[in-house]
Amino acid sequence: MSNQEMKDHETGSAILDRDHRILLSFLQKLVSSSESPADINYITAQFRAYLDSHFENEEELMERCQYPERHAHRMEHDQMRRHAERLSQLEGSAQSDAIRTLSLLIQSWIQVHIDRTDREFADYLCQHHIAPSCTGASGLFD
Repeated sequence: MSNQEMKDHETGSAILDRDHRILLSFLQKLVSSSESPADINYITAQFRAYLDSHFENEEELMERCQYPERHAHRMEHDQMRRHAERLSQLEGSAQSDAIRTLSLLIQSWIQVHIDRTDREFADYLCQHHIAPSCTGASGLFD
């Protein structure tokens, strides 16, 4: 994924955008990987760990700022957790084509989620002066 493509999926929140770039880079490695099965398993495990951490942090922030759409947003995260679990189940198998296909699906899902759901959340953070990347932001990140 090019730098321009990454910029196209920015939300305006420095914290969210940093995490999203990292998640998408893990997926890009899986999609285009010619790595050994052990390396693919390592990348998959790193992606899962980072995804879980990102979702936990984002959900905690939604709770702390009482984001009105937090329950629906979390349901989308739960859907992605199920996809990521399926990816982990393929880990250790010789199904590199299946891993790449599922990685593409997850990558597409994340991009749509970022472009719609996370962008709405980032807008809420900025409008309420909560996000550190927004002018006048304070509060939850101090």
